[in-house]
Amino acid sequence: MGPPIEVHAKKRSSELKNKQQLAVFFDEIAFLGDPNGGIARYTVELQRMLHRSGVVTYGCIAGSSHLFGGQRPSAAGEWMQLPGWLQRSSMIRIFLRRAFFLKLRFRRREGLKLVYHSTGIGSDPWIAKQADVHVHTIHDLIPEKDGTAQTLKANNAIFHRKKSLKTAKGVLWVSQRTKKDFRWFYPENKLPGKVVPHGRPGPVRKGILSDPQHFLIVGKRGGYKNIEAVYHALSLFPKSEKRPLLRLIGGGKPSDEEENLWESLGIRNLVHWSETTEDEMPEHYRKAYGLCYPSRWEGFGFPALEAMTYGCPVIYAEKSGVEDLVGQAGCALSEITPSELYKAMRKFFVSRQARSRAISRGYKEASKFSWDATVRATLSFYKFLLKT
Repeated sequence: MGPPIEVHAKKRSSELKNKQQLAVFFDEIAFLGDPNGGIARYTVELQRMLHRSGVVTYGCIAGSSHLFGGQRPSAAGEWMQLPGWLQRSSMIRIFLRRAFFLKLRFRRREGLKLVYHSTGIGSDPWIAKQADVHVHTIHDLIPEKDGTAQTLKANNAIFHRKKSLKTAKGVLWVSQRTKKDFRWFYPENKLPGKVVPHGRPGPVRKGILSDPQHFLIVGKRGGYKNIEAVYHALSLFPKSEKRPLLRLIGGGKPSDEEENLWESLGIRNLVHWSETTEDEMPEHYRKAYGLCYPSRWEGFGFPALEAMTYGCPVIYAEKSGVEDLVGQAGCALSEITPSELYKAMRKFFVSRQARSRAISRGYKEASKFSWDATVRATLSFYKFLLKT
């Protein structure tokens, strides 16, 4: 995990002058939704890698925090460790966030430039104005695209995005699809921007498992994720033949509605849910026939990159952020229907050759991504904005 953030923060300026001469502040917003989701994981790894590049960072994220310090499980937000009443109190969170930003602001005397990097929907306008530059990462435009913009939750997300963009000096997009969507929904916004994708979760582990055990679903399963279509596709495998298992990783315990659907489809004994750790994820992917990822909209699709890194084919929907990521290394669905999903799943289930070809292409695509490249591009963008 590396040393706690506070240890890094106490390094003398003489140790840093030959490095980046930057201080970057992250807030807790990235963790208030899903502390194990893509936005949280991006924030965790970006801060960790910035540290390794000699940047002073403060943030309520894994590894340590500006609240308590010490080790934390990977991809878990420090704010999520606080009592529930404190998590829900936005006023207390704002007070703590700003108090610790002031602590960082004193580092200006050492010649450090302050970057406020917001990675959730919203940001703190007071901090944005105090910092030398505010950079906002756009992970996806799902609230705008989901067709549920009339809901309170979606309207609130869009409101906070617009508010954050008012104080930002530049934006980062995690994929070309996200950039395209942003320009479509916010054509009046002329902020400079740069496409900087996530890095891959670890080294590419080449090798093809000869005896896979299951298909995978990783993370959230509701709404636009289209996971019900996967359940229906699984039920189309003939009962008279060997049928694949379906393993659900994370995303919360299955609801009563999900379990009732499994019963009605006759697949209850084929579906298994479990939580897991990041250390266990490579093995889950390596033992899979494929990752089922039929999400209608994604900004990036971190599970797809994980899958390619660890030797697992990806079944995904066309015209999503996942398409930019996977390309020919998986099976693209022009229509998200049980029958189309069944065809794709069956191809990887019965054909070792098709699976091997997808895995080999996936290794090639995954090798294009690295956190070193992500950090270099991010630092370059920080410095560009600080000069303008």
